[in-house]
Amino acid sequence: MFERAQQHDFYPDPSSAIGAPVSVFLSQYPFLPIGTAKNGCPVNYFMAGQINPEGILSVTTAPKLEGFFWWSFMHKMKSEMKAAVKKDPDFVRMEGINILDLKGLSSSAINSDTMSVVKLSSKIADFFPETLHCMLILNAPAFFSFSWGLIKKLIDPRTAARIQVFSNEEKGRQALRGLIGTDEIPRDYGGGDNFLSPTLSP
Repeated sequence: MFERAQQHDFYPDPSSAIGAPVSVFLSQYPFLPIGTAKNGCPVNYFMAGQINPEGILSVTTAPKLEGFFWWSFMHKMKSEMKAAVKKDPDFVRMEGINILDLKGLSSSAINSDTMSVVKLSSKIADFFPETLHCMLILNAPAFFSFSWGLIKKLIDPRTAARIQVFSNEEKGRQALRGLIGTDEIPRDYGGGDNFLSPTLSP
């Protein structure tokens, strides 16, 4: 898998990799970089409750998604790190923070198509276990505890240890504010940065 991606320079053009405009893909798979944390780490928000498995597979295929995930780690993340250093020359971490929001997620959305995407992204993420500073899973519905047990088995144990799950919205927001300054948090979560919603528009 690594050697194949290396032959393609880890897919520097995500739109070419997936065979569709990346903005269209992100409208179905909303994974968005917004702001930086108190420790300087770039922050990405994944609105999993808005994921549309059928929509994803209408614009690309599961094998082509591999290119998108390699691009995320090898090109997108490098750009985010350069931006973090530019903002703070003393920033020395090669880590990011991911916020996974499950608000609106239905049990029917966790199907074989969704799990195939999770497995693929997890395989690639396993090459980069030290790049995750931490992950907060917010607004976890009751049924997610069972799904999380399955998903956790697909994740590198070092990565799983850095993940916190919150079903209570306010407790999740408190954890968010502990990591990220209010001015860097999207307004969707009570902060002062831009709303995520307009960012989702292709």
